[in-house]
Amino acid sequence: MKIVFLDAFTMNAVNDLSYAALQELGSLHLYPFTTVAEEAERVADATILIVNKHKVTAALLSQAPSLQY
Repeated sequence: MKIVFLDAFTMNAVNDLSYAALQELGSLHLYPFTTVAEEAERVADATILIVNKHKVTAALLSQAPSLQY
């Protein structure tokens, strides 16, 4: 299972979060920031997508055929 967090910096900038529990669930990919140009490649084979301030659009979802959550 591939877990992708597109804007992890926005969560860790103020908090000192642990991602250990997510790492136990699968392959965790933490990206501090993601531009619109980078998002298609980053979500292409993601099973789980986590965002904080990044916009999830229909175009983004169409690039993630394996996405379940």
